[in-house]
Amino acid sequence: MSTDYQEFVRLTREKRQTENVLKGINEALRQLEARIIADMEANEVDHIRVDGMSIYPKRDLAVKVKCDEDDLCTAMPNLSKRAVNRQSLKSAVREMLTDESGRWEAIPERLPENIRNLLEIDEFVRVNAREND
Repeated sequence: MSTDYQEFVRLTREKRQTENVLKGINEALRQLEARIIADMEANEVDHIRVDGMSIYPKRDLAVKVKCDEDDLCTAMPNLSKRAVNRQSLKSAVREMLTDESGRWEAIPERLPENIRNLLEIDEFVRVNAREND
């Protein structure tokens, strides 16, 4: 039997074990994230440096289509009719929600009425971390 087969099996097992470890890490991060967001909000902190990394909250937007995609493409002709790319949709909606100062808020009233009823928009906060220079 070729050693390629054995190496494939070894790497497959290692990959599965690593994926299980990663699932546990992601769950632990989700739990910490909720506590960190609450703490940063309570203490009015916009970032903190810890062990060479900056930790900061990042606002994001979730956009869900509540209608047939053809209806959405009719209301937003810049979207592809073949398949609505979720990232393109989110970018287009964020642009519509952005005010004159360049800041966006998840305020549905900023959307044109023909689009507002076709989408579900939720704002959420995640914790990000980046290495300090």
